[in-house]
Amino acid sequence: MAQASSTATGEIWASGYNGNGELGNGTLTNTVALTKIAGAGTGFTQVSAGHYHSYGLTASGQLYAWGYNNYGQLGNNSIVTSSTPVLVTTPADPVDSANPSAPLGLG
Repeated sequence: MAQASSTATGEIWASGYNGNGELGNGTLTNTVALTKIAGAGTGFTQVSAGHYHSYGLTASGQLYAWGYNNYGQLGNNSIVTSSTPVLVTTPADPVDSANPSAPLGLG
């Protein structure tokens, strides 16, 4: 499990298990020392470190994700794991999985 924190300048520093790129530093190397997340210059204001993937939110409202992605949990229309932050995308016409015929009307 990774642990992460953000600074006032939008940098995110993380340490821990990194077998799936959870630390977002462009490697798959575990570390006990804090390491800066790649692309953290985008000005993250919040970060959430998960068990196998993590998320960062920017001041402008953009959501980034990194780590394990076998079920599409990074939200970038892919199932490819990423060791660096990728932009979470919104589908053009999102639907409620419990009621697929009813659009959510987010866009």
